[in-house]
Amino acid sequence: MSDLQCPARVVVLTPARTGDPDALRETAGTVSGSRLVRVYAGPGLATYARQAALVLGLPVGEAEDLDEIADLHPGEAVLVVRDWPEPGPVLMERDGAGWQRIG
Repeated sequence: MSDLQCPARVVVLTPARTGDPDALRETAGTVSGSRLVRVYAGPGLATYARQAALVLGLPVGEAEDLDEIADLHPGEAVLVVRDWPEPGPVLMERDGAGWQRIG
């Protein structure tokens, strides 16, 4: 990935946080400067991703690896439903220098 490429933004959310439509809409609003374009699911969490995508009016993607997802979405923001040490939302960004947490 080139350093000149726009960073990919990934909002990570645990499955437990996908059941509240208002919380999902609030999460979508946490990505300043861009809007969410797709929802992805971690291993075994497709039902939760579909639920979130339905609420947000977004398509569901099929990649699970965060690097692969970032490669597919330079300059865009996506929501990833996956098991994570904290409920989130956790906002991460990947550019040519690698991953960093930004929120």
